[in-house]
Amino acid sequence: MLFSDKDVDKVLEKFIYLNWNRLVNQYDNYSKPAYVKNQILYVQVESKAIFQEILFLKESLNEILKKNTGFILKLENHCFISQLTKQK
Repeated sequence: MLFSDKDVDKVLEKFIYLNWNRLVNQYDNYSKPAYVKNQILYVQVESKAIFQEILFLKESLNEILKKNTGFILKLENHCFISQLTKQK
């Protein structure tokens, strides 16, 4: 069965959204997934330092994604960063 790029993005996005705390462990409180487009994960983070730490997790993220969804993220060296605002 062939999947469109949009279908792959939706599968990845849903899995990531539902499992974010397991995927990024200690960075869960400082980040959240925004969306997946063209197999690139866009993340909202509190700081660039947290974003850098999440970048180090890309290969392990792909291992988990491949095992659970059959798809992987593109390992780009860049990703959109938007400021995550804390709710008071």
